[in-house]
Amino acid sequence: MKRRKYPESFERLWKSFDTDFGEKGSKIKALEVFIKMEINDDDVEFIIERYTKQRMAKELQRFRGEFFTNFQHIERYLTNERFDDEISLNTYQQHKLTKSEKSDAELRKYIARDDGEGMADITSDGQDTSRNRLN
Repeated sequence: MKRRKYPESFERLWKSFDTDFGEKGSKIKALEVFIKMEINDDDVEFIIERYTKQRMAKELQRFRGEFFTNFQHIERYLTNERFDDEISLNTYQQHKLTKSEKSDAELRKYIARDDGEGMADITSDGQDTSRNRLN
């Protein structure tokens, strides 16, 4: 059996897709689309850059427990030009904090205070009555 040789630029594109966010699909079919679309090195860099941004948005959604769809197989990702889909990372980063997330953030900020008093208050034996520092 003679093994198929893939162009280096196609291999870069193929390796950049993360299977944690969807299956890659058939490598041969993806190569056929790659050749048919006449994708060059600049296009590969653009596609990888866009895919990376889209994957980061999906990672944020996963981290927050939000639903997200997996990526299409590479063949369909290229055919449907999904790399041109708009995803705003700012939309995901500026979500409204819940009440528990706000209180958790305030507690972390209080504990990590630079003056060292945050940790001293928490570890004290109850002698310090400065509860109003949280307000």
